[in-house]
Amino acid sequence: MDLSFAFLSSEGYVGSTAAAQIVVKLGASDKIAPLSLSELRIHFGSNFRSLLISHAKSSENSFTELKDLKEEHDPSHPMAKSLHCTADLDIRPGQIHVYNVQIPLREADLFKATGASVVLARDNVTLEYLYTQPTDIVASSWILGSEQGVIERNRSQKSSLTILPKPPKMQIRILNMRETFTNENVLLQIETTNEEDENAMAVKLQAKMLDQDGTDVAISWHVQGEEVEKSPDGSLELGEIVSSKSVVHSLALVAPSTPSNYTLGITASYRLESTLEAEPALSKTLTIEVPFVSPFEANYDFGPRLHPDDYPDFFSLPALTTDTQGNVPQAQGIKHRWCLTSRIASFASEALTIESTAIVVNKVTSNMLCILDGVQGQSDSSSVIEARGLSTAVHHFDTRRFSMEDRRVSAVDCSLAITWRRQDPESTPTTTLLPVPHLTIPAPEPRVLCTAESIKTDTGALPVHYTIENPSMHFLNLSLTMEASSDFAFGGPKVRSISLTPLSRVTVSYSILVYESNTDNNESGNTGDSHSTRSSPGRGRWIWPMLRVTDPYFNRALKIMGTGPDTSVDDRGNVGIWVATAE
Repeated sequence: MDLSFAFLSSEGYVGSTAAAQIVVKLGASDKIAPLSLSELRIHFGSNFRSLLISHAKSSENSFTELKDLKEEHDPSHPMAKSLHCTADLDIRPGQIHVYNVQIPLREADLFKATGASVVLARDNVTLEYLYTQPTDIVASSWILGSEQGVIERNRSQKSSLTILPKPPKMQIRILNMRETFTNENVLLQIETTNEEDENAMAVKLQAKMLDQDGTDVAISWHVQGEEVEKSPDGSLELGEIVSSKSVVHSLALVAPSTPSNYTLGITASYRLESTLEAEPALSKTLTIEVPFVSPFEANYDFGPRLHPDDYPDFFSLPALTTDTQGNVPQAQGIKHRWCLTSRIASFASEALTIESTAIVVNKVTSNMLCILDGVQGQSDSSSVIEARGLSTAVHHFDTRRFSMEDRRVSAVDCSLAITWRRQDPESTPTTTLLPVPHLTIPAPEPRVLCTAESIKTDTGALPVHYTIENPSMHFLNLSLTMEASSDFAFGGPKVRSISLTPLSRVTVSYSILVYESNTDNNESGNTGDSHSTRSSPGRGRWIWPMLRVTDPYFNRALKIMGTGPDTSVDDRGNVGIWVATAE
């Protein structure tokens, strides 16, 4: 007698059934008497130790669907179970009996047929025949029944079945995932949907965010806008979720201060309403890469400005004093004003509202104070920067040395603080710190500051002022020479000598009348002059007055510096003035 066993497929899932087929064929010789088996058993190496078919007389044909399988404890294995059913086991010579069975899959395991046995009981004699090896019961085909008779499908049949854990149908989605920025308070909307065919019980969400080094990032759960009390493992108990229903909760975190990539993992563990307590819980995990990028980048222009306060009186300098602690001298030097112009570029793919910008002083050299109070250290004007757009922020601050005679170079280390928010009403302000390159404060040497007024006089002339500062303790005798130009006429001294006392300054003014030119209305403002090194503020052109300020005694020329957006310095140190034209 030939006996074979096969699974229809090589894989199955916990909670489902696997189609299997048992084929019994008795030799075709007429000399062989019909057999009436008392039982047929297929042995497995899994949590079900065997499939037992007991004989029960019936009128069914050669194809039998085994139904009403009962799970029973296997007497030979107290900790295991077996499957039991009944079928007609009467077999005549030349007859093929096919038994199709749906085997329930309970645990993730390897379901493998290790052998079989048949028992023949007659006249108080019991005979058992064993198929001891898996190869003894290997099937070569899958047998089907039809109106034309038996059909054999030649295919490689499997005597083993890999049972995989039941694929969870719980779905986890992030509803408002978008680009995330450094320092931002992020609130992610987490939707949990039960797509199982039955209710999910004891649903629990657990989230973890790790950086590239595997370090945890602090996160918290929010329900209806309120933070949930943290559990020891950072999980959130959801309880029961009805089939086909969804619940939404929020996951809050604070983005890191530096651009980096993080991995967010959210796991939902649950049990189905029909599962037993002893069975392991199902779990579904969503893993997503979350890059945190800086929303802005900036480049900077740094230069001097004319301080509005008067220079101190050389004959009434304050006496050197100390602070209330008696150990740090108060600043006695001349106040100098500086301007930091920041051109901010947005990296965001959406428009952002910049609520304010400010300078944050991180460190100042020990011989100087940096003063933000009373000057424009912060800009509170709100503006919108478009996606991938540009914005400009202008900040001023004062410096003052402790000693009037200090001639050392100093430095300021600072950052640009940008307070911004998204356009949606629920967004909260976020402050992003951008590093500013090392700002060098030169030694207090004599210098010339050029200031141009944007409003022309009634005659059409443009007022231009040159302020000469002498912050030293020495007398200066200077020579001023304004060179003629084919671009403009000027009113004021062409050649002049000036004497400056220690700690003093003087202003020399000129009226500049620009000649008409066919390039005045050039949109770019570039006249073709090699002096032009920066983009134009609008319609107009650059002119380049050549004022020479020299100290004949030391045969040295003083450096002339621009002090506003309408001035520019070329690579040769010449100061240009922007002359705007009417629209």
